[in-house]
Amino acid sequence: MDTRLISYAIASALGVRRDAGGRAWKPAPYKRTGSALMIHGDCVSIGCYAMTDNKIEELYALADGAFRNGQKSISVHIFPFRMTDENMSKYGSSKFILFWDNLKQGYDYFEKKKITPDIRVINRQYVFN
Repeated sequence: MDTRLISYAIASALGVRRDAGGRAWKPAPYKRTGSALMIHGDCVSIGCYAMTDNKIEELYALADGAFRNGQKSISVHIFPFRMTDENMSKYGSSKFILFWDNLKQGYDYFEKKKITPDIRVINRQYVFN
């Protein structure tokens, strides 16, 4: 996470997922990178991940502690919704369903094992563990 002062007391830019060659990964055919996404407080947003000021302060304190103790980065895993089988069926007609089916593999891994999976990109698809 790249912590920056934007128009919020505490905000963090999520950055862009990179492929093995260091290029911004754009899941075909959507061509979106997520490069403008931020996590911030004030509980107001037009596309970022807004939360209460108390929660962003808690998140900041955890990140600060991790970095001060030598951690080099923090992975943030974001999903469009809780990817339960029920929700996948509910949103199954979306033009994004193939991409979401791919994301669900990582979601299910975490839900089952309660640890984040290793993630690679092969042929423009996420591969988990």
